[in-house]
Amino acid sequence: MTRSPAGAVRDALTTIVLVTTLAVLVITGATQSWDQAAVDAATDVARGRDLLDALTLLEEITRPVWLYVFATIVCIVVGWRAGIPWRAFAAWASMMLIWGGAALLKQIVDRERPTAATPVWEHDGLSFPSGHATNITAMTLGLSLLLWPLIGRLERWLLGIMTTVLIVIVALDRVFLGVHYPTDVLVGVILGGGLIAAASQLWPSPRVEV
Repeated sequence: MTRSPAGAVRDALTTIVLVTTLAVLVITGATQSWDQAAVDAATDVARGRDLLDALTLLEEITRPVWLYVFATIVCIVVGWRAGIPWRAFAAWASMMLIWGGAALLKQIVDRERPTAATPVWEHDGLSFPSGHATNITAMTLGLSLLLWPLIGRLERWLLGIMTTVLIVIVALDRVFLGVHYPTDVLVGVILGGGLIAAASQLWPSPRVEV
């Protein structure tokens, strides 16, 4: 892995353009009818198949605070054991900034959570972007990028599969619980993934390449 400030700027700007475009569409109501139809269909499936216990358990264990307790421990251990404390700190700081940035964006867009005739799950707060989707993406990709130069090819494949699965199931969980619209989770994935990819190109280079 090499440092690339130009690549970091490119990825950050691309992310900002995509997120801004979707935010404008949401604010103007252009996506509302489709978003609402998707939430209604998803909550009907969740209610009909008695998935509530599994969905709410996933909602709880993937709250950003628990994700970042785990990420903090991993960053400390990897930084110490692999001898890359500044790279690990940079990864951790990047995740924290993305967490805060997503919370700020919620206030700017000020989108209410979905409503349904018979809600599956009640949740306070604002909707855009999904904090769960943003932070599961930033955390899993951030830790993957931190570990990537330190592990072998098989481990990289396994890590990539695990990261993808976690992001997908958390994104789906938010819609099936009826607490986020599809555009909320889509923007969360773009925001978390794009910004952590950009930030990682500014992290100190690891000493070990596999």
